[in-house]
Amino acid sequence: MKAITDEELARLKGEAARGEPNADWRKAFAHRTVFDLDHVAMILSGGTPCSVGGDTKGSVKDCDTWMSRLKNDIHELLAPSGLHSNWHFHQVSHAKVREWCKRNGIEWPIPPSPWGDTCGEAKAAAADSETEQLRKHIAKLEAQVEQQAQRITEFEAEAERTIATGGLMFPYATPELLAMQEAALKHWAGYNAETDRKPLQKEIGLELTEALALNGSSGQPSRQAAVLASAIQPEKYRG
Repeated sequence: MKAITDEELARLKGEAARGEPNADWRKAFAHRTVFDLDHVAMILSGGTPCSVGGDTKGSVKDCDTWMSRLKNDIHELLAPSGLHSNWHFHQVSHAKVREWCKRNGIEWPIPPSPWGDTCGEAKAAAADSETEQLRKHIAKLEAQVEQQAQRITEFEAEAERTIATGGLMFPYATPELLAMQEAALKHWAGYNAETDRKPLQKEIGLELTEALALNGSSGQPSRQAAVLASAIQPEKYRG
């Protein structure tokens, strides 16, 4: 059956508002896929939504009771993007309200729509799902960008250290290279022959012996540490 037209909907609402004998406001609302939460409470309390005309609601006490019960299960009833800062204006899904009533043994007076989804609830749900997927994809891309930015920062910092010390950048690290780098930075990188005491190769060798857990003897650096200490001594200070 074809979808209800605006003209047909206006006629149905007009009949209900005028109180015509054959008018049925329930039929006028059958096509709705979403309702304000307070309208659902009004309908369940025996009244009619104020937009239709007639009594705005049944017993105030009953309406408040239904509102409280609906609020307790709001997570089951919300339409896509239906949250509102005011409880009364939360948008709830007609289909979910109908299912909720059926599950709880409650009579829902509005008949199923013969026209199907004319308000686009299914489209709204699909759009929300697509939006959520896009959010996740964007978050993933942002995380990747942040990782790359961190790598670039680390690379730039390493390059600056290399330039500052006039040294070389190795494509990998070994315990010996790291120990040699630390010793070179400590003893030779900032050394000034005119104002500083010249570092002793024995001292550097002992530090390398300890750093690499090598076996020295009688307060002497190990043979390997002595070789490494000699290797990091700037050529202009040798001899």
